[in-house]
Amino acid sequence: MLIKFKVSNFLSFEKEEIFDLSAGKGRSFNERVLQDSRSKILKFSALFGANGSGKSNFVKAIQFSRSYITRGNNRATIQKYYKLKHEYKEMPSLFEYKIKLNNLTYTYGFKIILSKNEIVNEWLFLNNKNNELIFEHDRANNVFNLGKYFKSGSLQEKLRLYAESLDSGNNSLFLSSISRYNNLFAEYEEAVILRNVYNWFLNKLKIKFPDRFITNYAYFMSEKNLDKVLTFFKDFDISISSYKFIQCPKEHIAMKLSKEIFDDFISTLEKDLLSSEDNEGNTAMFGLEDDFYIAKVLNEQIVFETIQFYHEETDVPFSISEESDGTKKILKLLEILFQDEEDIVYIVDEIDRCLHPLLTYNFVNAYLDKAKQNNCQLVVTTHESLLLDFNLLRKDEVRVVSKMNGSSRIESIGDTQIRSDKKLVKEYLLGSKGVPNIKDNAFSN
Repeated sequence: MLIKFKVSNFLSFEKEEIFDLSAGKGRSFNERVLQDSRSKILKFSALFGANGSGKSNFVKAIQFSRSYITRGNNRATIQKYYKLKHEYKEMPSLFEYKIKLNNLTYTYGFKIILSKNEIVNEWLFLNNKNNELIFEHDRANNVFNLGKYFKSGSLQEKLRLYAESLDSGNNSLFLSSISRYNNLFAEYEEAVILRNVYNWFLNKLKIKFPDRFITNYAYFMSEKNLDKVLTFFKDFDISISSYKFIQCPKEHIAMKLSKEIFDDFISTLEKDLLSSEDNEGNTAMFGLEDDFYIAKVLNEQIVFETIQFYHEETDVPFSISEESDGTKKILKLLEILFQDEEDIVYIVDEIDRCLHPLLTYNFVNAYLDKAKQNNCQLVVTTHESLLLDFNLLRKDEVRVVSKMNGSSRIESIGDTQIRSDKKLVKEYLLGSKGVPNIKDNAFSN
């Protein structure tokens, strides 16, 4: 679970901004708040704000830092620092996460000078009574500190030796680099915490942008989801009455990619699906543009299938690419409602893009119902003012992103004196924060 995210000197974020999912003192909808003896964590948050306020930049900050943690970045320079003040080009950017993992809380972060792609510092703490240091790597001075978390002297020595091999010019973080050493984790059980934290970023943190190139439609493959998906279509007035998978020629996929990318893609599939001796039935799922495909092994060959939809109880097939923009958007969001895994964190930019206001409202409501039984999280950016409803959301689930002198700020209305029985929509639209400053605003007349 995500508890807190800090960012500074990235795109429109100048000074340190904190996005905190710790629940406030409010008692409404407590059934969807994760609570234990030490903390209360929100499972939903909506960020509102004017165009250009920094909502998407907030999502990009999470996307960038996740990508850097899991894959690194080999570019000589990264032009994403705060550019309105020249001195920020040479200053470090901060990315820090506080997460709940296996009933323990950790803080992991790093600083990097983006204009040089130079890692300055990296740290991991166990947030117990003593806020225990696990490791801190001062790359600028080539100093690696270990706390008392690791008891094995030989493990400590191996971690130090490996950290020393990562100089300031190496574009890979210690956490991601060490996670590749399977033998280390097989030999030292206590070292597994490093891989667990890394895997949280790799597998638990999912970011969705409106025009995302590849998406996952895995929920369609589950037999148990069939009735739920079709019921969802019916309840949300989407005319899809059924769907099925059909064989798809490999050439159909090749037409959508350059030859170089396609050949590399096929090579990767063959390596993943055909590498084991008992590979019959191995599958991989992927989205390409707006369509969804399954690659599977059949008689030692990779064959492809795609999904077709049927409307109004007819036998006329439609591909995903032939559906309306709103239907395609809903299909890309359904994973949030139908996946069963615990502790998944979804960050969705512009959740309301292409959706009718009532679809957006009721989709969020469906998620909030799910959140009562499932420890998942959903953070969205939106312009949809219908969501500003205290019959739907808690005060501390609403945040406003605004700009002050060109710098983005994130504020929670949970800290304000706005009454929970107040109609918030008009107050927001007529307010001074998070909305466009339109001369002669017709809405206010």
